[in-house]
Amino acid sequence: MFQASSLPTISFFGGESEKTLDLSRSGSQIQHVSQIITKLAPASSSVGLIFRTGPELVISWLGVLASRRVPIILQYPTSKISKVYWRDSIRDSVSRCSINALLCDPEVSIYAPEELAPCHIVDSLDDSGTGDDDLVFPSQDEILQLSSGTTGFKKPIRFSFEALREHASLYNQVLQLSRNDCIVSWLPLYHDMGFIACFVMPLLLGVHVVLIDPITWVHRPQLLFEAIQDHRGTVCYMPNFGFEVMAKLGRSGPFPTMRHWISCSEPTYPDTLERFMQATGASPAAVSTCYGMAENVFAVTQSSGLKIVERDQHRYVSCGRPIPGTEIKEKSGEFFVRSSHSIAAYVGGADIRDEEGYYATGDIGFLDDGEVVITGRKQDLANIGGRKVLLNDLDFALGEIFPASKGRIASMAVFDPSLGTEKAVFLIEDPRFWEWERSPEPTRLIRESTGLEWMEVHFVPPQFISKTSSGKINRKKCIEDWRATRSAECVSQTSGGERELAQELAEKFPGIPWDRPIGNVWSAAVLQAKNEDDRIGLRECIRPLLE
Repeated sequence: MFQASSLPTISFFGGESEKTLDLSRSGSQIQHVSQIITKLAPASSSVGLIFRTGPELVISWLGVLASRRVPIILQYPTSKISKVYWRDSIRDSVSRCSINALLCDPEVSIYAPEELAPCHIVDSLDDSGTGDDDLVFPSQDEILQLSSGTTGFKKPIRFSFEALREHASLYNQVLQLSRNDCIVSWLPLYHDMGFIACFVMPLLLGVHVVLIDPITWVHRPQLLFEAIQDHRGTVCYMPNFGFEVMAKLGRSGPFPTMRHWISCSEPTYPDTLERFMQATGASPAAVSTCYGMAENVFAVTQSSGLKIVERDQHRYVSCGRPIPGTEIKEKSGEFFVRSSHSIAAYVGGADIRDEEGYYATGDIGFLDDGEVVITGRKQDLANIGGRKVLLNDLDFALGEIFPASKGRIASMAVFDPSLGTEKAVFLIEDPRFWEWERSPEPTRLIRESTGLEWMEVHFVPPQFISKTSSGKINRKKCIEDWRATRSAECVSQTSGGERELAQELAEKFPGIPWDRPIGNVWSAAVLQAKNEDDRIGLRECIRPLLE
């Protein structure tokens, strides 16, 4: 797939610390990982990788390829994800992808990955070799990636090297990337935007990449701008919320080397991009939108600059025209896609294509002079009191009302038998959620802003809302979790959840006598909580048991 001597340099940027990996001279390290995998997993089997973004992840992925196994990067656990939910998600991926072994960094060991599959902890990279070894990668093989999991756990997708090379070549006819470019990214590599656009494509095209671990970026978003300045970055991909975060930093830039600021993976809003351009001085010609999805490897369309389309008193951002080799059709408001490299089926699933070879995207919108305009997801279209609304639009609208919770708001539609129609249910994360719950003011503000009558508004503790790997709200999981808390069934909703939740609580609050009645334990647990977040999390776990 790759020519070892042509592999680019990858820099890992962290502000005070920076590491540079010259892949063209990393043959001995890659071969070392390859030897480990050869002993750990059968030939042609799948190997899961669980690392923060760093040299170990890149070397391990290439080492799995060199061993003629199939690599798949899995989601790294973070404080935003319940430990129980993360383990259930990885367990599901291990089953669906027939993963025979895991490579993990040492920090993952506290999650007991060896209980999910045979595991090897990569503590450090072997750099004892000269780096001049003649490393040969297979020319015909496969990789695995995961869909974003909008409707549940992620679905595995298998692609041949040929499909990856074809997509990179066709997409690059639009981007015109060369070895003089530099992609700067904080995106996780377990999602197709980060994985393909900021990792696989640069490897195939020999483009320098600067990577920031997403956990590090969340705490210090300014690192993105610093990396662009230090490395003369030319391309940056982000979802809409990333542009929102960077705009909030205030006046930054200008960034004269930047050719492409590309918004992708979630609905893009004109107001967000306009705020970003005002904050950074980026020109509309340099700001564009990509409509991408894992089912087509990555890119489906790519716009040339920023184009805003007005329809029915709404402003939308155009996603541009299909990239070469990809076709798109619109039927009853939904888009369908086909190309020579798009999938026919998910791993282990039935054919997803229609009689013409197109697959349904689930995205709705319209065509404007041949350009694709996405307005939302088909499953996010709700009929509340006879009025059709898009739930992602409601997420955005509530973020304007409650800016401190922007990006951590879930809008859902639930059928109410007493009303005979769907009503909106809003979950809004807030550290002091119990105070908001008693106030009628949020409902009044939302009603005035949206015009909706039928609604419930609930404030929930931080980390309650689940998101997909692409940053979209996982509405199915959110409503399941909300219903579970209301019926005091949160422990029994996950396989092995009772044991794992008890272990998670015991780790956070050692010494608490969990075999005593919960009411007697409460005061001792609260006193032992280290911070407000821990108190909130404990309260939310225990509250259903007290009701």
